[in-house]
Amino acid sequence: MYQTTKQFIAAAKVLKEALLLSVIVGKPLRIETGAAGAVPCVPSIPYRTIINNHLSLQAVDPSEPQRAPNRRLAAPFFFMPMQIFCNYDCPTSLMLQVLHEHPRIFMDIRGDKAPAVSEHVFEKMCYSVTLHMPPSAVKELLEFVAENPVFREAEIKALRVEQSRLLHAVELGEAVQTAMRATRPDCEEINAARAAGLKSDFGNGLGPRVSEDLLEIGAAYAAINGRQVITADDLIELFPAVTAHRVCWGEAKPYSGCAADLKKIAEWAIRS
Repeated sequence: MYQTTKQFIAAAKVLKEALLLSVIVGKPLRIETGAAGAVPCVPSIPYRTIINNHLSLQAVDPSEPQRAPNRRLAAPFFFMPMQIFCNYDCPTSLMLQVLHEHPRIFMDIRGDKAPAVSEHVFEKMCYSVTLHMPPSAVKELLEFVAENPVFREAEIKALRVEQSRLLHAVELGEAVQTAMRATRPDCEEINAARAAGLKSDFGNGLGPRVSEDLLEIGAAYAAINGRQVITADDLIELFPAVTAHRVCWGEAKPYSGCAADLKKIAEWAIRS
């Protein structure tokens, strides 16, 4: 799974930073994973596929009621219990999870038959990372990260206070709004972006809520790294992780390079 210790350390660092950002802003984190392993069995016909509490595929009798999953990290992360839910869970359960908007982990498990997820669910995910490994392995890495916290509870509270201060002092809010509007076909900024040679075909684009989350994540990132202000460089780097999974594609077709194109739009809007 990890060819080198360096790869393990890099993956753990990505998860630790993403989880810490989620805890500070108090909103769910999306982790895109590889395909799930399967529990060996000879399923009855017909059958329904679920992701069990061990994050493996399992065939079950469709007549049985679908129970709410009980997946959580064994140890709290920064003193908060972390619930895990995924795209195989029933839509009603998903919406109930994200409506609470507490720090929790959503695993978007890839695979040929992976169920699609409503854009309303993705809209609630404040930040996203991608790890090319099975979800069970991601959970093991999450357990490792949770067992080795880098901040005490008092320090987390102090980071939240600093994040709030930075958020109220931000000077790049209008530039962020320009970047968001440059993805929407009903806004004039999209024509300016195209005139600058940027690709801006993102269906219905990004909703207004995304700009708020970007600034909140930017303020949390600045607080973690001891910055006195939210910098343009930070917002540009964070932009794809906050926005790419939240594009409202509508009739348009998602494409693999959209994160890079979104980052170019952010750079154009924030630096101009």
